Amino acid sequence: MARTKRTAAKREAGPLRVPYEALKKRAKEDYGGEATGRLIMDLVRVALAYLKDEATPIELISRVPAKDYFSYALKTASEKPSSPINRDLFNPNFIDVETQWAAWEVGKPSMGLATLIDTMGTRTLCVKWAMW
Repeated sequence: MARTKRTAAKREAGPLRVPYEALKKRAKEDYGGEATGRLIMDLVRVALAYLKDEATPIELISRVPAKDYFSYALKTASEKPSSPINRDLFNPNFIDVETQWAAWEVGKPSMGLATLIDTMGTRTLCVKWAMW
């Protein structure tokens, strides 16, 4: 039996699409370059602004002791919340994130690499959820 490719219905291009596509293209060419780093921060800035303007945080109840989770739901589609976000790994303040990123780039991070990666990973999940 021949397999058929499923195609998901594309949502209308939002404010995250352009910086995401630019980052994806640049990262394929030079994933560790300065320009790629700037594009990552551009995407983070746009994503955080999008979450602030277009989404509402939803408090979640964690069954894991000492873990605090929340998610976001678009104001226009509150029935489809994002994946859970660990509050300890998410900082919605772009200035803080930008400062941490700059310190990490020069080798003086205010947080460990694992925490920075976890934080950026959480943001990436939010960006992907918001885009698709």
